[in-house]
Amino acid sequence: MNKIFMIGRYDSSFQSITDYLNTYFTVQTCADKLSIVKGMLQVSVPDLIVIRLFGMDNDGKKIFDELSSNYSSIPVVCIGTFSEQE
Repeated sequence: MNKIFMIGRYDSSFQSITDYLNTYFTVQTCADKLSIVKGMLQVSVPDLIVIRLFGMDNDGKKIFDELSSNYSSIPVVCIGTFSEQE
């Protein structure tokens, strides 16, 4: 595994996670907007997608639907509280 897409709303926690992952992998950050995620996936397909659920808006479900429908072979890890997972 070399390339990770980190999807989520940017803040200091998002940056800390990204900085840590950058120590071991190539990390591309991506805003939690469906159009941006789709565009990035057309350019490059990662080995893993990490989604930080904090503050994710209505595009969140659309992002999951897109990944499930068109990129089901890419593993996805979600970071968030139980209520954010709902």
